[in-house]
Amino acid sequence: KFLSLPASPTLVYPYVPGELSVYDSGTGILLASGLSIRQIAKTGEPVIFGGSSSGQNASSIPFHKEPDGAAVVPTEDGGWMYISNSEQSKQPVNGTGGVYGLEFDNEGEIRDYRPLLLNSTRNCNGGLTPWLTWVSCEEVAGGQCWQVDPFGSETGRVPQRTSIVEEEGGSFEAFTYDDRNASRPCFFVTEDHERGALRRWCPDSYLLNETWNMLHGNGTRDYLKIINGTNKFEWTPSLQEGRASAAEYFPFTEGISHDGKGLLYFVSKHIKVLFIANLDTLEYRSEFTNNTRLMIGDGIFDNEPDHVLLTGNDDVLYFTEDGGRPGVYGRKKSTGEYFALMEGQDEKYKHDEATGLAWSPDWKRIYVCIQDKGVLFEITRDDGLPFDHDANQLRLKHHPK
Repeated sequence: KFLSLPASPTLVYPYVPGELSVYDSGTGILLASGLSIRQIAKTGEPVIFGGSSSGQNASSIPFHKEPDGAAVVPTEDGGWMYISNSEQSKQPVNGTGGVYGLEFDNEGEIRDYRPLLLNSTRNCNGGLTPWLTWVSCEEVAGGQCWQVDPFGSETGRVPQRTSIVEEEGGSFEAFTYDDRNASRPCFFVTEDHERGALRRWCPDSYLLNETWNMLHGNGTRDYLKIINGTNKFEWTPSLQEGRASAAEYFPFTEGISHDGKGLLYFVSKHIKVLFIANLDTLEYRSEFTNNTRLMIGDGIFDNEPDHVLLTGNDDVLYFTEDGGRPGVYGRKKSTGEYFALMEGQDEKYKHDEATGLAWSPDWKRIYVCIQDKGVLFEITRDDGLPFDHDANQLRLKHHPK
């Protein structure tokens, strides 16, 4: 009798951020070692559903144009919804943007795709509230910030304009919040304009237990003002002073994120600078995001920083890139080192924009879009582990520059 030999174990390469060694020919995306990618939606085409829970094979409407800011919220049955803005900007402009939702089951298969907000314009980025609704920011003259309930079809809530920004509007970009002090939560919005003031809005006390309604009543609005010649800033009630400070120090602000501990991160895209503002000490510091000396391993993050996103792990801040060969990059907060996670290697992605960065609730799936091409990708680790599993001990690939 012949002895049967055990099957050889499948070789799984470890996830090594900064080592861009995996080229996926199907998508044209260059990935860090240990990652895989698949396309799950494309502009103009129906969204294909998977698994047995969808009830049908595809959506009745095509995937939206120019996908931009995004987030993920869990569903009650263990699934999740990917919320995605549409920065539709081709003529006719007015009312052609919106917000859409892709709903996943607990196996990560798409089971529904539907509009969440219609008749809005150039919905750029936004952000989640503490109660897991989405604030969608319009980047157009006179634009507003809309609160959207991703499950509004069940709760009966319809999208509503918030009180965070002025009635005359502006060209707004992204949203975040600081709710460490339950008696004085505050909300922040960036404006993508040469004189785009960074707004802080704190609701009046009678709204503190209202969640949804908190963003639609009275409050105090002020603006970040850097104190000349210092590393300090203050909040001024003067919009004019806020605009002047933005023009001098942080024009065209894009992504913004709060770490829950008092540090506010935001980026100025045209000057390619990351600002880190301490909300408690009113001090700030800044750094260029295109500093090649801080880039570890492969990849080049030399174009405009766009979205910024903190994950479940405290030590990594993620960015998307606008221009060049758009990619997704991380920054280790403990060391200041940058690393690449993916880049659009194919020529068709040149001068495009990476958008829509979000994680599934279990941190095992990254969602990211290439905007002009209108494609939504899902990225996973080959070892099946969540992306924040070993983020504090990331084995960055160091290459000499």
